[in-house]
Amino acid sequence: MTDYQWPHPVIDHETFLQNNEVKNILLYLKIEAFFSELFDLDVLLMPSGRSSISLLLQYFGTNRSKTIFTPKWTSHCVWDMITRLANPTIDCQHGCDTIIAVHKWGQIEKLSSKYSANIIEDSVDSIFTKNSTYFPNDGEFEIISLPKIIGSYTGGLILVKNKKNVENVRSYINQNIELGKHQSKLRFNYTQHTSTGYLNWEDRENQNTSLDTNALENIAACLNNYHVNKDVITKRLEYVSSKSSLICEYDRLPPVFCVEVNEINGEIDGRIMIRNKNFSGLLDKPDFRRVALIPLHFQANDEFFEFCVRSLCKN
Repeated sequence: MTDYQWPHPVIDHETFLQNNEVKNILLYLKIEAFFSELFDLDVLLMPSGRSSISLLLQYFGTNRSKTIFTPKWTSHCVWDMITRLANPTIDCQHGCDTIIAVHKWGQIEKLSSKYSANIIEDSVDSIFTKNSTYFPNDGEFEIISLPKIIGSYTGGLILVKNKKNVENVRSYINQNIELGKHQSKLRFNYTQHTSTGYLNWEDRENQNTSLDTNALENIAACLNNYHVNKDVITKRLEYVSSKSSLICEYDRLPPVFCVEVNEINGEIDGRIMIRNKNFSGLLDKPDFRRVALIPLHFQANDEFFEFCVRSLCKN
């Protein structure tokens, strides 16, 4: 089964480019300025959502004595970053040192109680339609994965609520361009379906804080995809609404639309993904149910989108 939750990155050239440090500075400035203006917030550009989480955990002084909560069914990449530094838990308690509030598929997940923990708002795949939805649990930082919203092959963002924290967090960014180039090449080859043997970019991403010219050029070339993706998702949500009684109102646009499995008559085609979604909207009081996914993002082709709607929206 193809995982169609998010766009699959496409690179329009086959040759890995020579790194150019002068160009890198200009590209960093361009990309950060684009998203800072778009979100009306200070933004730090990172190699990935994973590296963003790892950096913030280090900024919080995380070590093996600490406990970090993130919800059940969270993607393995989040668990990977947690377990390299601290102890993971799916039980949200007042003793947790950090809470990673995962707002997967554009759904805002709140906390029903006040916690003294550090909070990372993980809005990995959200397309924002309202600025008022930033930092829904009053966390200081929010992260986004660029491949999931613009289809680049790498890149992540840390959205910073308070200006005073920008340079403090930036001081934790170790400009190890050699590691950045190594990671970029592995991800480039992965996207090109080129064998990397036993080398895996995920193995060192927790240490990576640098982007090379290849990664930066690719991100810059994909910036307009944010608006393209936003328009496509909006139109497809309107279409899904017209074909069913399902509610399609979102303060954030998701890459997929979820249909509860119990509401579907008949068997579900094997090409359709089944996952788990929290229907309570509360991180610390979850109500997980199985859902079938309809792809909404700009790289899902119309034929498969229509097939999923016909299969799942029969009300």
